Amino acid sequence: MPNILKNFLKPAVHSYIFPEAEEILLDEPEEELPEVADPPPEETPMETEESQGAAAISFAQVQAEQIIADARKQADEQLSKRKAEAEDEIWKAREEAKSEGYRQGYAEGLQQARVESQSVIQQHLEKQAQEVADFLEKASDAREELIQ
Repeated sequence: MPNILKNFLKPAVHSYIFPEAEEILLDEPEEELPEVADPPPEETPMETEESQGAAAISFAQVQAEQIIADARKQADEQLSKRKAEAEDEIWKAREEAKSEGYRQGYAEGLQQARVESQSVIQQHLEKQAQEVADFLEKASDAREELIQ
């Protein structure tokens, strides 16, 4: 879709003429290029194979080190994950043991209270029975005295 403003403004199109290279003035002076040293001697095919072999061995060593680093990282992550799971499991076991101990202690306390209360009630009943027997004996003695 053409630009709407182009239709309204109708700019005049002129062809641009580039100036010649000699006419362009540069502010910076031309720097001298350093001389190029002799190119290194070409390697023999044997040296090329050796350098490629060394590069391959070096690359393999880098890969092996990366694999070892990744394995250690994964092992550390798994170890920390397992430690966290173990700590959670230990905490749950402690809480369960604590609640089980509370229930067991409560039940034992109730049982002991029942036994103690029964023995106290039994002693109280025996004492009352003795008092009633003594009272009845005194009452019968007093009645006999009154009858005579």
